[in-house]
Amino acid sequence: MKILGIDTSTKFLSITLTENEKVIFDYRYNAGRKHSVLLLGALERMLNRSNINIDNIGAFCVGLGPGSFTGMRISMSMAKAFSFGLGAGILGIPTLDVIAHNIKENGNISVISDARRGNVYSAFYKRENDKVRRLTPYLLLDFDNWLGMLNKKTFITGEAIAGNKDKLRACNNALCLPEEFWYPGGKNLNKLAYDRILSHGHDDIAKLNPMYLYPKECQIKPQIPQIKKSKNE
Repeated sequence: MKILGIDTSTKFLSITLTENEKVIFDYRYNAGRKHSVLLLGALERMLNRSNINIDNIGAFCVGLGPGSFTGMRISMSMAKAFSFGLGAGILGIPTLDVIAHNIKENGNISVISDARRGNVYSAFYKRENDKVRRLTPYLLLDFDNWLGMLNKKTFITGEAIAGNKDKLRACNNALCLPEEFWYPGGKNLNKLAYDRILSHGHDDIAKLNPMYLYPKECQIKPQIPQIKKSKNE
């Protein structure tokens, strides 16, 4: 099955086409805030270069966020339009999960994305036996509260590293990854979507929406849950 993945939840525009687990093309460009201007043209160019007709795509997957409010809506709207118009399947994959899969070493992982106002979007994971397991809900919390959750050595990735380098350097448990690991990769997005299709099928297009962690009134309510311990700890 050919799967087209689109992610515009960060500053990068990501478009990836795979067939089962084979990558046909993987496009990523720092679009800033121009996703809506660049997305359709970039998609058309990549399909033409690969001699792929959009009608031959069996499923569309999209990065759900959390992330840029406008960016998430752009990719979601396009994926839904193609899915509905072509009668193809659709899936949404949380962006934090996609980023967590950038790390290939076993150990504890936390992804932190910039949520503005001194806050971060985050989730904690554990990678073992080549599988990544999420340990917490998807979080919106103050950076210092997140830092207080680091009670063991943890690989840290995500764009929020950039604005908090001094505090992270002072934390012995924070093992920060370089910038190349901070953003969602299209190959990871499509692989997670393919695995979901095999295990659970497609999402309901009518119920699929971007992941907004800010409440409607945009007030922050601290979320400091306990991290689940693995059986071996």
